[in-house]
Amino acid sequence: MQARSDPYNVSSIISDGMAQNHTKLPYSANRNESAKTLDLHLMGVIDHRINSFYAFLTYGNVINDTNLQLYVMLYVWEDLQKSDLGLPKTLYYQIDGAGTNSNP
Repeated sequence: MQARSDPYNVSSIISDGMAQNHTKLPYSANRNESAKTLDLHLMGVIDHRINSFYAFLTYGNVINDTNLQLYVMLYVWEDLQKSDLGLPKTLYYQIDGAGTNSNP
């Protein structure tokens, strides 16, 4: 993998979110859902260059859309810039193909 062999020039990042119907609290599995639930969304990001993991937890008042994906991406890039390696010349950023990650 290029990100491991040449970390000063290449970075490989993957971002993925968990389905919102899997993160409701309280979780009721196959039983009837409670009328009162707390909707959560979990998004994880892995940076292969420096072996780091980021987790972003948002509540139901934050819409899971392109804006959230861009916020997460910019947050990770800012963190990359602060690292000893700095920003790479080549960045591979993989986003899952869910419709919430595309701009209509």
